[in-house]
Formats: sequence, structure tokens, C-alpha cells
Amino acid sequence: MFSINDILSITTVNPETGELVEVSEFSSYEISKMEWHASLSKAIEDGFLMRIPCPRSSGRYFLNGQFAVIDGDVHRILSVGSEKDSMVFVNAASTKDFVRQKNGLNPLQICDWIPKADLQRSVEFPEATSPAHATRLAFNAVPNRRLASDYAVSTVYSGVAGDFLVSQHQASDKRCLPPVLHVARLLARKPLSDMDETLMVQHYKISGSNELVTDGGLSIANEYFVDKWREAGLPVPKVYSRALTAKAS
Repeated sequence: MFSINDILSITTVNPETGELVEVSEFSSYEISKMEWHASLSKAIEDGFLMRIPCPRSSGRYFLNGQFAVIDGDVHRILSVGSEKDSMVFVNAASTKDFVRQKNGLNPLQICDWIPKADLQRSVEFPEATSPAHATRLAFNAVPNRRLASDYAVSTVYSGVAGDFLVSQHQASDKRCLPPVLHVARLLARKPLSDMDETLMVQHYKISGSNELVTDGGLSIANEYFVDKWREAGLPVPKVYSRALTAKAS
């Protein structure tokens, strides 16, 4: 299985968004498709990458954590130290330059002062001004949309990934603000503090000015909604159960 360093060594990281470019172009390397996707999944589990579902593909992958462009190359920020005026001291690992050692492929690292403003987190849409705006941009990118139909939308904003079902109930009017979007999100939450987690749904509205407001309270997700969520290709959140945990121990 490939390590995160192996993955990065045969991909390119977009310096503006933190997205891995040509992440699925592995045909010229001695690795099977199954092994490649298993390596990506392991990198996600270990917290190195985020995956954004994408129609007709295995998904899009972004760096999970801070990064910065240093000397023209994207570096993952391993740790942040002292700050002085507008500068910050960092330990950073290259996503481009690697050396092979006994324990495998390792990135070249640097310790240096860089401008604090250079620290970034992955975003799917650099022009987005808020998570709601990013969600609207992702929804607008869905082809052949129809009114009152739910579409799977996943996006990254400032290093935070979100999965949603989004629908538009009114036609666009070019003379007015963009139409209101109706958003649903599946979450693992406790209905009450002394209860186990269960799957719950939170509904939102995104206004024409991209303001996000809740539309009612959390409600327990029924089987129909969970099936619709799963069929849309969105990941179902893991539910923590005290009974299962006690049984496993």
C-alpha cells in the first residue's frame, strides 16, 4: 500500500485550492487500481487527505491541514511555532521533492519563517466567501439540474469538508437575487444527552445573498432519507453506540 508520501510524489497539489491533480493517473506506475484506492482511503483515515464525491469518478482529493507555497512549491505544514510581527516559524514538508530512505519515501523538510498570510487550508472554490457560498457554487456546478430535485453536493471550505443534499424549488430570475436553496445534512447526533448517537437530519436554507439559516430543528432520519443519501453517493456518518463499544471491549 502506498503511503501519503508515495501518493504525493506522483501527483501535483494545486497551490490555490490544495487539491491533488491527476490523482487517478496511476497507469504508468506498478500499482493496481484497488491498491491505489486503498492507499487513498488509508490517507483519509490517517487525516492526511479529504475526499469530495464527484459524479462519474472516484472523487476529488484535497490536503487535510494547513499548507503553504514556499520557494514556489506547495509544502504541508507539520507544525507551527513562534510568531513575530507578520511572520510565523514553521516546520514544513515538500509535496514535490522526496528522498528514498530505508523506511520508504520521505519528503524534504524545512524549518523557516514565512508570512502568516501564506498559511492556507484547502478550498474547493477560491472565490467563495463563506461555506454557504461554496455550497451554492458546488450546486451550480451540477449539470442538468431540475427544480425540486435533490442533488448530492460535497464541498471544502477553509479545510472543512461538508456533504449535503441540495434542491432548488423556484426558477432563477436574472433580475433578482439567486434563488433560495434548500439544504439537508445527515449527522450523527444524540437526541438527548443521555442517549446513544443516531442518524439525524438538519435542514437549512441558503438565501439569495448566501446567508445560511436553519430550517427547523434536528429530527431523526428515517430509512427513506438514509437510503436516498446513500444512493446519492454520500458517505453515511458513523454512529457511536455505548452498547457496541462495551461489547467490543
